[in-house]
Amino acid sequence: MEAQFFEWICPTPEALIRQGEVFGKTLQSGDVVALEGDLGVGKTTFVKGIARALGVTEPITSPTFNIASIYSGTKVTLVHIDAYRLEVGMTIDILEYVMPPYVVVIEWPEHFQELKSTHRVTFSVDIEGVRHLAVTGI
Repeated sequence: MEAQFFEWICPTPEALIRQGEVFGKTLQSGDVVALEGDLGVGKTTFVKGIARALGVTEPITSPTFNIASIYSGTKVTLVHIDAYRLEVGMTIDILEYVMPPYVVVIEWPEHFQELKSTHRVTFSVDIEGVRHLAVTGI
């Protein structure tokens, strides 16, 4: 199966949310999405759009201090993980969520090298502050 590749440009936080929603509509139960990029590039803002697409109505916040947040949606359950505070090689038991009825979205996925993602979104910011997203579906 050949990987799919898309590039998106998001000049505002609202555009990031809208693009996250478009992307979220393609996700299926059991998908694992790896979000890569520096601090402050909009990963959690993008997740807000994914959550909206999955039917989550509660506010989405960064799970940096909780490590993981679980949100019930009308379509599936969203598991949002932020591994920034974990050191590479540390483990938390997330494998139980890498199956239906969950969609798992991981910020800082390099902390879970053994976890295979079905999608990868790489964020970058240009000199004018515009977000660029490279999306690979595996």
